[in-house]
Parts: sequence; structure tokens; C-alpha cells
Amino acid sequence: MKPRNLRGVLAAFASIATLAWIPSASAQPCSCTNASLIGTQATINFASWNQPWTGAVTTTAEIFPTMTPSPTWQNPGRYTIDIQAQKLRIEFARDATYGPGANLTFSLNPIAPAPCGGAKIVGAAYTSNRTDALPTITSSSAFGTPVNSVNVVYGNQGLFADWRKGDWIEVPLKFDCLSQISMPPHSVTVLTPGPVNACKPYELCFDVNVPTGPLPGKSDLSLQLYQNGNPIGAPLTHTMTADGKWCFPMPAITPGQGFDYVLTTTHTYGFKSTVNSVVLTDVEIDALPKLGTPGVHQGQQQGFNNDLVCDGPPSTGSTCCPPMNNTTISGLFGHSGNSGNTYTEQFGGGAQGPANVAAFISNYNAYLTILKWSCPNVASLQVTFSLYQTTALGGAFTGAPIATNALIFNGSSSPVGSTTFFNAALNNNQFYGIQAITTPLGANGQPVKCGFDSKCLADDRFTWIHSVGAKVAGPSATFGQ
Repeated sequence: MKPRNLRGVLAAFASIATLAWIPSASAQPCSCTNASLIGTQATINFASWNQPWTGAVTTTAEIFPTMTPSPTWQNPGRYTIDIQAQKLRIEFARDATYGPGANLTFSLNPIAPAPCGGAKIVGAAYTSNRTDALPTITSSSAFGTPVNSVNVVYGNQGLFADWRKGDWIEVPLKFDCLSQISMPPHSVTVLTPGPVNACKPYELCFDVNVPTGPLPGKSDLSLQLYQNGNPIGAPLTHTMTADGKWCFPMPAITPGQGFDYVLTTTHTYGFKSTVNSVVLTDVEIDALPKLGTPGVHQGQQQGFNNDLVCDGPPSTGSTCCPPMNNTTISGLFGHSGNSGNTYTEQFGGGAQGPANVAAFISNYNAYLTILKWSCPNVASLQVTFSLYQTTALGGAFTGAPIATNALIFNGSSSPVGSTTFFNAALNNNQFYGIQAITTPLGANGQPVKCGFDSKCLADDRFTWIHSVGAKVAGPSATFGQ
């Protein structure tokens, strides 16, 4: 990683938020002797039943039978289960024979004593009144939640096991604790400080050093454009969980325009739970503040509107094309139906259809966000899909379409419009094609010109030979021009 070299870090504060304890700044050593499960939440699963029990661990009551609600696998009173500060106790409340694989799994989240920075379970043993039962105890854990797990198998290692009323298993737990935690090294280096020639599509790149250690860490990036010191559009965001370089793809801007940009990075180190939290944060703002006006940003250069500039004429393809091509169209549609020649080609059909549709929606919303920076009159994007019958692979789309359907993207999680299309029955061994046209719309719903050039529409068609149960595409020449 490159060394930290930031123009302006306006805020770099470590804030510790805890619910159950606060790491102390004193020289007192960390000791796990008093680590405890009391006051935490626990989850208990029986064998492979998909009905866990979740509740609080207290000093006043055993989990079963007094705690409610009880899942059906506990009735009519199989166990008395007690979770103590550093021990689990299972008592069999009635005679029963348990088959291979019978087990109880405990998901736990121990609390570390001050001034320790976190606790985890690192081992579990057992004692029992039965010397012939030989339960198997395993545990897995990490600092944080809900990854501390203890599994008690009492099916006699694959054989049927008889347990009598009053038999018991106790599982003492061993804990490990973090010393008082501190924020690990972290940084962001601006790799494209400007001025950037933004007459054609470009990237803004950053070198990110994520805080890492025994606790989880991440760096949340938020890139905001400014003009005359005021924010323009919504920020672009990305989360890094490992060191590396990240680049935001950016559209070209209109000749004569200029923008500044500010990257705000929130570094986070720690974990949160309902009872036990350690979270350290450090917020960095990579920009130059306007003297005398806190919060009004000049971006990366002295002065306004000079980080991203376009002083010359627009270049070919000056605006990024929509995230649409023949491969995208092909992946969005799949066969539906099961009778002879009457299959339809459905949006989101096929095994990969739902995943492709989800990616399509996410990509178009992201594209809308960045398009608003270079074309501020845009409020939404309309994508019109049209189904045609043609005479050959790659053949011309002539005449009226068989069917059309429009989706409008406005940044919400779902587009406006029906996603159930196309419903027209298709004939076997005939040639068909789908075309997708993207149109930027203003707040009034009317088209807005954003400088798309002809190359953006060069691969907006997909053609195929329709056959029963399959969509047979030709080679690359079959795609529209």
C-alpha cells in the first residue's frame, strides 16, 4: 500500500460505543477470568430442526422448561437446559432413546470483562453422570457475533443412545479475550487528484488501506460531486473489506462545465451485538476546505469547479453508454412453457434469469446516478423492450413489433412497469429478436438528450432461432448492428 498522503483530513476521531462494558484506558491487564454469558442472547437448535429457540441468558431461570415460547422439539419436556456464566448444563427430563446425530447446538456471544476488548469461546469439555454415553463436544468461534458455537452430540457417536430421566451433561467453557483494542493502521490515498480531463469517460481511483486485525474491519467510501461548493446528485458508494485499489467509473461531462469531488471514507473496526459492542471509527474527508466556511468544499484543487474539467469540444462517445448490450438482453430472457411450439420468451426466465434481472436493475440505478452528474436534467431512465420476428440471424427488424414493454428506473429497488413479459407464443424453428432502447427522461416524463452517440445503440439487439425448450443463438454476426 502507498503511504498516507492526504490533502485534508477534516476529521479523524476514534469513538467507542459499548452497551455492556467500556474498554478502559488504565494500565490494568486484561483477564478472561470473569468472562460471562449472563446478560447475552443465546440460540439453541435441536438436530436438523429448522425451529431454533432464542432468548436471554439470566441468573434467575433455566432456559427450559421455564422459558417460553418453547419450540415443538422441546415438548413434552425433553430437557432442562441451563446456560450459566461459563458452563452449559443439559438435564434429560424424561426417558428417551435418541438416534444417530441427535445433538444440541448453542450459538453464544460471551461478554468480556473490562478492560478487555472482546471475548470468544476457544474450547469446551464435558462431564456427565453417565460413563457409557460418551457425548461429543465441538466448538467454533471468533471475536464478534454470532459466530461462537458449541455443539453437543449425545447420539453415542452414531449409535442409538438411551438417556434416563435425571441424566445430565455439563459443558464447561474456556474463553479467550482481546487486550484493550485500538484502531489498526488505515488510510486512503487519492490517485487521481485532478485536474482530470473529463471530456470522455474516465475513472477516479483511490488506494485504500482497511483496518484489519482479530476483529472485522471495513472502509466505506462515499464519492460526492460538487459545483460552486454545493453537492450535485447522490454520492457513489463502495465498501472495502481488504486493502486494494478502487476506481469509480465516471461519465464524461459537458464541454465548458467543471466539477470538484470529495471522498469521505468511514473506517470501521469492531463488531456490534445486542449486548456486547466494540466499534472504533475514523472518518476521513479528502478535500480542501474553503477558508472561513467549514463544510463547503473546494475538492482536490484550490478554487472551485476545477477537479474535473472539459474545456474542448466533446469527444466521440462523450457520454458513457447505458449498461446494455446483446449479452445483457440474452441473459434477461428465458423459455417458459411446455407445449410444442407455443413456448414464450419471458423476462427473468431460465435458471440464471432472476440473478441477471437483479444485476440489471442494480446496474441501471447506478448508471442513472452517474448520468445525472453529466446530464442534470435526467430524472429517470426508460428501457423499452420490443419483440420482433425476423427472417435470419442478425436480420433486420422491420415492421411492427410483436409486443413491447417499457420499464422505468428512478433509483428505487424495483422499476416502474410490468416485469411479466413477453407472453406471445413463438413458433418452432423461426427467427426472433429482442431490441432494448434506453431513453433518459426528465421530471416531466419527456425524453432528454444526453449526448449518446451511435455506438451506444450498436449492440442493443439479440436474435436467435426459436426451438422447443431452447433458445439457439448464432455466432457474433447474429447480433444487431
